[in-house]
Amino acid sequence: MNTLPRILIADREATRLGIRMALDGEVSVCAEASDAEQAIRAAKREAPDLCLIGRQLCGDELATIRGICRAAPLTAVVVLAPEPDVEDLLAGVRAGAIGYVPGPLDAPRLRRLVRAVADNEAIVPRAMVLELVLELRGTGSGGDGLSAR
Repeated sequence: MNTLPRILIADREATRLGIRMALDGEVSVCAEASDAEQAIRAAKREAPDLCLIGRQLCGDELATIRGICRAAPLTAVVVLAPEPDVEDLLAGVRAGAIGYVPGPLDAPRLRRLVRAVADNEAIVPRAMVLELVLELRGTGSGGDGLSAR
């Protein structure tokens, strides 16, 4: 029997409602949280497969990602951002996120994202992959490492 991915949604109430509606039948929502502390507690209690965390969640986003990753190490954390921001992507990945999705996010795109994470894929917008690779090589715009050569 194929079980549905269990997800934790950590964001504002209206966003959580939209995500639940968009993913109806695709996932099992095991918990919801409206702030960082609730999200970490829920992750520890539920150990979801996936946590969708809104960039505008009350509390320190990076501390929340780190806390969720410590509380539930097998949970894939995906940041839902209002707009693309390379520094935000890099900080989220360093904190433990497996994905970064800038908005707007429609229902079909959200369903594809959940399926991809369930298949153990990282989620990074194509337009931001080069900067992520350059950062890993130490040649990104924020890197202190090797020169571009």
